[in-house]
Amino acid sequence: MTAGTLILSMMVLMAATQVETLNSNSEHDLDRVETLEGEVVDANTEEGIPDATVYLIKGNDRANADSTTTDFSGEFSFEGLEEDSYTLEVEARGYETKEKDVEVKGDRDQDRDRDEYGDKDKDKVKIELEPEY
Repeated sequence: MTAGTLILSMMVLMAATQVETLNSNSEHDLDRVETLEGEVVDANTEEGIPDATVYLIKGNDRANADSTTTDFSGEFSFEGLEEDSYTLEVEARGYETKEKDVEVKGDRDQDRDRDEYGDKDKDKVKIELEPEY
């Protein structure tokens, strides 16, 4: 085998490995289609808390937690999640920090999001924060 053939063979092998890596990453990304929606409310008034920071923690990996802030009505969402168990940690000015364990599951269908009265908030995570005194 000549040096040129050897180099060409190695390049083909490396390209095939890169294509396999891309394919496996793409398949993995297709699994990340779940959405977690919720609301952060005052425990006393049930009013939404705007601008609360919500951290999404997978396992004990706080260093790589995703985060978002609640909108003006206290609602938030995380998209593109894998089915798994997570911890939500919520911080807001004037309130005690709270953690809540949640489980993101697949096989959700549109009808399951409505309760017997047609309300769409059935599967929403509700986190009640206690005011600091």
